[in-house]
Amino acid sequence: MNDTSGIRLTLLDSSVQPIRRAGPDRVRRGDDLANRLKTYCYTLAGRALAALMLAAALPVILLTIVLVRCTSPGPAIYRQVRLGASGRRFVMYKIRTMVANAESGCGAVWARVNDPRVTRLGRLLRSIGWAELPQLLNVVKGDMAFVGPRPERPEIAQSLAADIPDYPHRLAVRPGITGLAQINLSADTHVDDVCKKLHLDLEYIQCASPLFDARIVLATLPRLAGVRGQWLLKLLGVWRPAPSEPVVLQMRIPSNAQPLSSQAKAPQSARLEAQPRVALRRRAA
Repeated sequence: MNDTSGIRLTLLDSSVQPIRRAGPDRVRRGDDLANRLKTYCYTLAGRALAALMLAAALPVILLTIVLVRCTSPGPAIYRQVRLGASGRRFVMYKIRTMVANAESGCGAVWARVNDPRVTRLGRLLRSIGWAELPQLLNVVKGDMAFVGPRPERPEIAQSLAADIPDYPHRLAVRPGITGLAQINLSADTHVDDVCKKLHLDLEYIQCASPLFDARIVLATLPRLAGVRGQWLLKLLGVWRPAPSEPVVLQMRIPSNAQPLSSQAKAPQSARLEAQPRVALRRRAA
């Protein structure tokens, strides 16, 4: 369960700034016992809150399960292996929004715009976020948190780590149901989209605090009713513009490569066309 599928963690690299604020999984080595106790209490409170929310959301989850079973053959709950903190694998739960065995012929790939594998009901569930409600169980179990980077599949994460040198840094904390990147950016369709989300994920890891988590959760709740808008994000102070192309390019360049300023002669309109090798099959254990 601790195998990271070839992903080399670089969390102790000197380029990573120490994490200063208390929060789940965010106590740096050498902190005193009081800070560790604060982190433990924060995590325990989050798991208890998730248990209460899971009980309250159970009627909605059961209704959704019935609707999925009535409109599409196959199981209603989808189980998938994802990477958690420090690269530990866990099974993530969600409501199935695609046809059964959607990846049997193509392997692990991202969902596309107007993906034909997504069912009609699945499009609705994705738009309002109800498909993620079973992940409250993952929070109760301690595999996930309410807020954090979204967990990725080992096959895709291994490929992205080869394309984006700083990608393993997002494994410093537990993944979340929602997060700073999720409420500001759309779903990934290209490796550049991953770079943009990674930029916000790293900002969250460095600035994480209980208050910051609460603001992100409050910004997420209206989405469960299909309400979206930048005004709420700006009001709560969690709106972020999409990272620019130079920032994305910098994240794609290894640390020992030539700096971005020395590449000014390259056409600025040139688009990075390299796609992540996300179609790789899972390696045999």
